Amino acid sequence: MSEVGPLVLIADDDEDTRTLLRRALERRGFRVESVVDGQALVERIQFDPRPDVVVTDLDMPRLSGLDALPALLQQGIPAVVVSALHPKLNHDLILRKGAAAVLPKPLRPRLLFAELARLVSLSATG
Repeated sequence: MSEVGPLVLIADDDEDTRTLLRRALERRGFRVESVVDGQALVERIQFDPRPDVVVTDLDMPRLSGLDALPALLQQGIPAVVVSALHPKLNHDLILRKGAAAVLPKPLRPRLLFAELARLVSLSATG
């Protein structure tokens, strides 16, 4: 099933987080790729296969998840931002910048799976 499931691109500078998310998502039937920061995220979405959805951390070197959102919007790729929210950045601001969803850390896998299912379903219907 993982060979035909939706492609999720994970952007997080923490290797353990990328590995845990990859394993959890692959068990749910998603295909998964990962990158180490926002700059690599922006570079990766330029190539096929395009991800169906992105899960991105907020704080990353070179380019933050927040700063990568405009490129995702331009490509029509929905993004779930996962972060321990900072006092200067609130939930509404992240949504206004283009995130399709914002989930707090520590991440609850059930919430992530629900958001990914919703976003993949929305992108399939138009």
